[in-house]
Amino acid sequence: QKWRQLRKFYPWPVDKPQGKKNFHGWLAEDNKTELTKIMSEFEAPLILEIGTWLGLSARFFLKGTKCNVITVDHFKGSREHHENPEWKAILDNGLEQQARINLANFQSRCLIDKGISRQVLLELFRLQIQPDIVYIDGSHELDAAYTDIAQSLSFFDSAIICGDDGNMPGVQKALSAILDENENYSLEMKGGFWRIHNV
Repeated sequence: QKWRQLRKFYPWPVDKPQGKKNFHGWLAEDNKTELTKIMSEFEAPLILEIGTWLGLSARFFLKGTKCNVITVDHFKGSREHHENPEWKAILDNGLEQQARINLANFQSRCLIDKGISRQVLLELFRLQIQPDIVYIDGSHELDAAYTDIAQSLSFFDSAIICGDDGNMPGVQKALSAILDENENYSLEMKGGFWRIHNV
């Protein structure tokens, strides 16, 4: 019922997005290994992903399980994307449209929620959406990363909270701050992949 409600809030275009697929993105082998282990704990998990880019990790989730995925992005990119000519070209070609082309075959199980993550997370919380897994792969800036992690832990306290880029300075500092504030949390790291446990 919640999923049907969400599909009304975040509908796909009436016509299937058309165009050539482009699977550019970042999903390290450590992430694949650890996420596969986590997904195996559920028969059909609801996965909330922060940071869509072109949908590479969302496709990984959707092809790996019978899950439903809510993926969140404002599709404006970040400073590092605008400073890299290759990534800037992808942005200029229309990031959201390309993501929709890449994920179009999974429309029945994937919703794209366009917006700023801190606002979207609050909205989902108010709608009483409780994901099984939250995968945070959004901004690497300290403040944004901290907010994504802190809100996820607060709003979705029964979910597995994990993410990428734990070796990036901003995300690293955000994780350290979260752990300093709550002695009940412990951090598991594998490469850039991280997971917070409530002990």
